Amino acid sequence: MKSKEKNLFSHRARSKGLTPWFGGLALAGGITLTLAALHDEARTEVAELRPVPDPDPPAPEGRVEMGPEIRVVTSADPAPEPIILEPTEVEVPRPQIAIAHDDDETDFLREADRSMNEGELKLAFEALRKHLYKNDPTSTVLVRIGRIGRELGELVIAEEALHDAGQLEPENAEVHVELARLYMDTKDLEKARFAARQAIRLDAQSATAWNVAGRAALNSSEFQRAEIAFRRAVELDPSDPMLHNNLGLLYVMTKSGANAVDSLETSAELFGDQVPTYVLNNLGLAYEMANRLDEAQEAFERAIIQDPLYSRAQVNLRRIEQVVAAAEEARSVSVAEVDAF
Repeated sequence: MKSKEKNLFSHRARSKGLTPWFGGLALAGGITLTLAALHDEARTEVAELRPVPDPDPPAPEGRVEMGPEIRVVTSADPAPEPIILEPTEVEVPRPQIAIAHDDDETDFLREADRSMNEGELKLAFEALRKHLYKNDPTSTVLVRIGRIGRELGELVIAEEALHDAGQLEPENAEVHVELARLYMDTKDLEKARFAARQAIRLDAQSATAWNVAGRAALNSSEFQRAEIAFRRAVELDPSDPMLHNNLGLLYVMTKSGANAVDSLETSAELFGDQVPTYVLNNLGLAYEMANRLDEAQEAFERAIIQDPLYSRAQVNLRRIEQVVAAAEEARSVSVAEVDAF
C-alpha cells in the first residue's frame, strides 16, 4: 500500500518552493501546539553578503545577481545552467504473497486443509502461499489467504490477496465482505462501509453481507443504519444465532432493554448447550436494562462458570450484586419504617 502523505520537509517540497511555516497554538493549561503549514513562495536563505571590489568602476550595465557574493551579470556572460530537480516517487515494495520453494512433491492445498482442521492457522497460511508459487492464483485461494492473514494479523498480505481476488472476480461479494472485515480490524471505517455496500450491491440476498454492513455501521455509531442492516440479515437467515446476537448487542448499546432481551434470548436458544460466554454476558446486560436483576445475575454467573477469567462478566456480576444488595437493604429499611408506625 502506497502512502499518499507528503513530507513537508522533503526534498520534493523544497524543490517546489513549498516551505514549512511554524506557528504556535495555545491551549488551556499552558500547552502549546506547534503547527506546520506550507507557503507557496520561494525559500530565502539568509547569507552573509560581501561586495566584491570592482577594479574598473563603474560597473557595466546588466542585472545584479544576489548570492553568497554580489556580482553584475552582463549580456556577455554565459547564462547559468538551470538546475532542475525532478520529483521522484519512492516505490513501496508490493508484499510477496507467494512463498518461493523447490518442493514439487507436496500438495500444499491438502496441507493447508489438514493444518486448518488441526487449528494450525500459521501453517495453513504458509501452505496456501506456497501453493501460489507454482500454481495460477484463484479467487478461492486468495480469499482464504486474506481471511487467515487477517486472523493472524498479517494485514498487508491479507489486503493484497483480497485485492488480487477482486481483480480475478470483480463480482464476487465474498471478497468485499472479507475486505470490510479487514478494514474494521484496521479501524478504517470509511473503507469498511464502502466494501460492505459493494457486497450488498453484488448479493443483496446475502445475510453475511448485511451483517457486515451492520457491524460497520455500528462501529461508526450509525445506529439506525446498523439496525436496518442487522434486521435484514436476521430476516434472510433467522437460524443463525450470531445475527441475533449482533442485533441484540445493538439494542444493548442503544439501551432498548426489551428488544435486547428478545434478540439475545433467541440467540442463546439457537446456540443450544454451547452458548458462548459473550452471548451470556450480553444477555445479562439486556436483563439488567429490563430491570430483571435476578436473571441478569444468573446470566453473568453462567458466563463465569464457562470462562472463570472472563473479566467483563466478572465486573458486571459485581455491579449487579451491589445493586441487588442495595435494593434488599432499601426494602428492609422500608419495612422497619412501616413497623415503627
